[in-house]
Amino acid sequence: MAVEVNGPLGHIIDAASPPGRPLFAANRDIAPIDDPVAQLWQHCTTLREHRGDGHVIALAAADIDGCQAHQLLITAQGFAVEVFRDNRGWTHERWDAASERLKAIGLINGDTLTDAGKRIHDQVEQLTDSLAHEPIAQSLTETAINSLIDSLTSSANKIFASGVVPFPNPMGLPSASV
Repeated sequence: MAVEVNGPLGHIIDAASPPGRPLFAANRDIAPIDDPVAQLWQHCTTLREHRGDGHVIALAAADIDGCQAHQLLITAQGFAVEVFRDNRGWTHERWDAASERLKAIGLINGDTLTDAGKRIHDQVEQLTDSLAHEPIAQSLTETAINSLIDSLTSSANKIFASGVVPFPNPMGLPSASV
């Protein structure tokens, strides 16, 4: 599987633009790896950072800082505060201050997103997805995209089924049905 997906993933990485994406750019510039599984891992890491950098761009455009972003996520998903606050190293003081800022601008009300908070959260996620999809659409046909997804889904389901990745988790990954 690693051999068959490394080519398409490499094409996506080649099509992606590095300006404004420092973590993607740093990972993109790592020399190719001879081991196909290690190369697959690096390709996935590079593309994850591309999406992550795009998420930071979307958050900045919405004037949402890092601590506020985590709070919007846990409020939208119903995750425990400790999963993100403690695992991401936010102090209680910074966490509380960010919460007060979100309340003051009308994005949260207690443990609930307001309608404005839902809109901002959805806009950030849609822009993030759009920015991540651009190099995929530029480099692969729809048939190739679907084939790549099918190939990667099998491995992802095995990882989910193993229980190695906890849910909820500090990466914000949703649980998947296998």
